[in-house]
Amino acid sequence: VGAQVTYSCDTHLVLVGETVATCSLPSLTWLPSSDDVTCAQPAALQSYSLYISTDGDKRGSSLSTAEAVATTGV
Repeated sequence: VGAQVTYSCDTHLVLVGETVATCSLPSLTWLPSSDDVTCAQPAALQSYSLYISTDGDKRGSSLSTAEAVATTGV
């Protein structure tokens, strides 16, 4: 009782919800619940596309933000 955990996200995501949960009585549950916490893409990144071209032209492949993060690590 009283123990705490801290939620965090990968560096390219933002935490939505409380950052700290505490073990509470009477049911010995974590409050807030981990169901109330999630990681999401920052709003500014949700609508961008990344164009990748291997030959320098501007007709490269369009990737979603999630695919771009997976591809570039950024």
